[in-house]
Amino acid sequence: GRYDIYSRKIPSFMINHQVRILSPFKLKLFDLGSEIFNLFFLKRFIKFLVPDYEDPDNLSGRLSHDLRLIKRNSLSYVGVLSDFRKIPMKKDIDLLISLSGPEPQRGILEKLLLQQARDMDGRIVFTLGRVGESIIKTDGNIEIHGIVDRSKREELLNRAKLVVSRSGYSTIMDLAVTGSKALLIPTPGQPEQEYLARYHMERGNFYSMKQDDLLLARDVERARMYRGIRRRCDVGKSVERVIEEITENVDRFG
Repeated sequence: GRYDIYSRKIPSFMINHQVRILSPFKLKLFDLGSEIFNLFFLKRFIKFLVPDYEDPDNLSGRLSHDLRLIKRNSLSYVGVLSDFRKIPMKKDIDLLISLSGPEPQRGILEKLLLQQARDMDGRIVFTLGRVGESIIKTDGNIEIHGIVDRSKREELLNRAKLVVSRSGYSTIMDLAVTGSKALLIPTPGQPEQEYLARYHMERGNFYSMKQDDLLLARDVERARMYRGIRRRCDVGKSVERVIEEITENVDRFG
């Protein structure tokens, strides 16, 4: 969500999974301060629409649950939102390695994973996340894409037996919708990703490993033992919920 995109003349809504911003130093006072920060900006919006479930089987954990200051009626948990669908397809890709995020960490991880993947068997597909580079090349059992469009990414996710990726919340939602197993590697220095990787590992959903400690062959085998997110995530129902929330609150505004 963008805090600066709103209007005083018409009802505005914020879609945001991070109602609480976690401190990199695990300071509870900072976490409380982030709620105060969001309380200030809530005044600009009719509601925060949280792309998660309210029940204990949720995806975002403390990022948007167990809040101390923000009132429950200021939030609507609408369910997972994703561009993708779960499609029955043959699982013929042993490992899909999907890179994303800002430099230099994206490039550092690319180099590390390409080097280690060359020593592994099975069909491996890389999507490098390089904007403007759609080239495809092969290196032994490895197929490399510079970047893929939405349709191709949906196909690859559904064909992959295991996904290796960062642990951003959008990625977590995509993995939940497609029912994919995954090895998560949080971007160093990003508390949100580090928390989400740890949260889902503790819940038995995904295995995670720090970038500096990564041994791909070892960690892939460990990741296969985790179940993925098993709950059914109906994006269509989530979209309907968003429309209902907006319609109801706009009518009240008028």
